[in-house]
Amino acid sequence: MTTPVADAVPDAADEIRLRAQNPDLWRLGDLAVARRAHVVFLHVPEYSMHLPDLDAGAYNRVFAPYARVVVFSIPPPLTWDGTHLTSAGAAALARALWNIRPKDLPR
Repeated sequence: MTTPVADAVPDAADEIRLRAQNPDLWRLGDLAVARRAHVVFLHVPEYSMHLPDLDAGAYNRVFAPYARVVVFSIPPPLTWDGTHLTSAGAAALARALWNIRPKDLPR
């Protein structure tokens, strides 16, 4: 599981390009910031729509700390069909998400 973060906020031209490529994701980021809601989007490269790490990193830089994309791979033994998690896979994912949560959020 990784959470890529760009070194800098994308310039205006890059942000326009990124918003055009994934408009729904960026609208949800705007909504999270406007509502000050914390959301995590799980991205599975083998299953989800293509989202390069550089693009995910730019998204994570723009919307921190409210919205972020977490990229993860599911080892085949933790799935029952190569995609869907077994109970052990779901438990491993829950633990991993718990471990990366912001520590300063109210419970």
